Amino acid sequence: VVKYLVESCQADITIVNNKQQTALQVAENSNNAAIVKYLSNPLKPVASEFVHSAKVTHALFRTNHNNINQQRLDAFQNNRMADITFLVGRDDQQQQIKAYSGILLVTIPSIQAIIDQSIGDQVETEASADSTSDGIIPLPDFHPEHVRYILQYIYSADTSFLDDDDMANMGNLQQLLIVAAHFGCWQLKVAIEAKLVAEHLMQPTLIDLLLF
Repeated sequence: VVKYLVESCQADITIVNNKQQTALQVAENSNNAAIVKYLSNPLKPVASEFVHSAKVTHALFRTNHNNINQQRLDAFQNNRMADITFLVGRDDQQQQIKAYSGILLVTIPSIQAIIDQSIGDQVETEASADSTSDGIIPLPDFHPEHVRYILQYIYSADTSFLDDDDMANMGNLQQLLIVAAHFGCWQLKVAIEAKLVAEHLMQPTLIDLLLF
């Protein structure tokens, strides 16, 4: 413990206490041979080693975290393990977007309510029809591109789409905000709101944004 405290903070062992005794003298008076032996030897400060070790550990953690996010993003883009399908949009703009419910629920547990609601609606529909639509979650009021970006965020925490010129206009940001709220992505919702304020809050748009 003494070794760690002295070396990690590069303590000055020549400082005296209120009895004008150094740490070495206190150890000698206490007959603590191990501490006397340690304090009698030249010290090799290791604070920099601790700092370096912490930086390396942090860098490895960030690298591993980024790798996991990239793997999850690849899984989303390639429909790996997909077990649910979001049927997004209407008419000729309607698209199917597949996802893995396990990742969605681990990241945003409140999505369970969306899935449960869809299953409940399907049960009622199938009670009066012979067709089945297991794992289909209809989202007719949203644009496929907006839903795809929100799912991309859920999978990998990727918010790069907010910097896209087309997506950064006020209308798209407002629609993204609605979809993010629907999926329970509150941190993303805050980021979108900040983007709206930073880039679109001005006198001509003030009323529209306040009423949105």
